[in-house]
Amino acid sequence: MSNIVTRLLLVFIAVPALVLVTLFVPEFGHWPLVLVVLAFAAGSSVELGRMFDPEAGKARLAYWSLLGLAAPLCAYAAGLTGGKPLVAAAIGAMIAMILAAAPIALEGDGTRMAFALRDASRNALMVFYVGFASSFLVAIAASGELSGRRILWFMFVSFANDSFAWLFGNLFGKHRALVRSSPNKSAEGFAGGLAGSIAFAFAGPAVFPGLTEGTMLSSPISLALLGLAMWFAGTTGDLFESALKRSARVKDSGVSVPGRGGFLDSFDSILFGAPVFYLFIALGTLAGR
Repeated sequence: MSNIVTRLLLVFIAVPALVLVTLFVPEFGHWPLVLVVLAFAAGSSVELGRMFDPEAGKARLAYWSLLGLAAPLCAYAAGLTGGKPLVAAAIGAMIAMILAAAPIALEGDGTRMAFALRDASRNALMVFYVGFASSFLVAIAASGELSGRRILWFMFVSFANDSFAWLFGNLFGKHRALVRSSPNKSAEGFAGGLAGSIAFAFAGPAVFPGLTEGTMLSSPISLALLGLAMWFAGTTGDLFESALKRSARVKDSGVSVPGRGGFLDSFDSILFGAPVFYLFIALGTLAGR
């Protein structure tokens, strides 16, 4: 029960704060939101690293943080200077990956070579799974005068998937053990998440008139597809992180977010959902021209 209360309190505090800073502090590419994204990217990278190496020292934790921050920092810098955030993010991610691969490629101790695949996989997850994926949030924040409303629309669709899945699973969940990586997930929870995603996909243009005017996303079919795609991406992100935790034999990725676990526990579905949402916005805008 205490976990439920903590989650509800977090929602009642975090959601109004998100709305306020997104709508009323748009300066410098929504810098408060970007700071939150950067904090979660750094924290998620550290948590991923600790799954591989629980005894890592402070220097390695800082190194992991930088791997996760390379792409979103480049995206933010590009957005501020009128550049292309995702192009900059891709360049930053590749440079980070090359620098991360260099010590592995040049490893001279033969006994360490047995861990080369593990280290490369860990670094790639930090650079691309966390870093590059979070860059899409930065790109949405730099997408013009509608950016604030688009951020809120994306967040509410993502939160609806997560919250409705949790609520329906707790209230009605009977058919469980459908997915081995997360046996507590239920068919009822998945259905609730899908309903929430589609409902809030339609709610975005209703709450923010003009949000989809002149774009492909003005049609009901497109909005339903957006909700479906966001549900699939978010659910896949959640299950993927569950598989990582099960492999590492940990319950939560960390303890930094009350009622949620760690940074990655709160960021997993967002990381997979952000690229999908950005794709729909980009294609919808192009098709509407």
